[in-house]
Amino acid sequence: MRDLALLLDTKPGTVASLLERLASAGIPPVAGCFFPRLEGRIAHVAFDDHLAEQAREVIIDSGYTVLDERDVLIVDAMAGLSGVARKLADAGVGVYVAYFSPDGRAVIGTQDVERAKSVLGI
Repeated sequence: MRDLALLLDTKPGTVASLLERLASAGIPPVAGCFFPRLEGRIAHVAFDDHLAEQAREVIIDSGYTVLDERDVLIVDAMAGLSGVARKLADAGVGVYVAYFSPDGRAVIGTQDVERAKSVLGI
């Protein structure tokens, strides 16, 4: 799973337009979060690995900036996200971003995805 961190403007319709462009290109996001920051909006949007490069192209062609791209984990949050976070913390793995997918899974970005996978048994 790939997380793309984006810089967007805060005009009404920006999020809808971006999501519509991705949908029309056949690139469904797995999950995302959008929030204002400073004079713009930051977004984290997760895509399946095989769609991440296409998503990046659509985002850039739409006039937006991709700030960062990283591997992330997607885990079942219904079992308790606090337990997942505690296991990672106890192993010394920090979480830099976490957000939820519509189906209740959690997207988790860490500084060490491979270690996080090992700790969580993924």
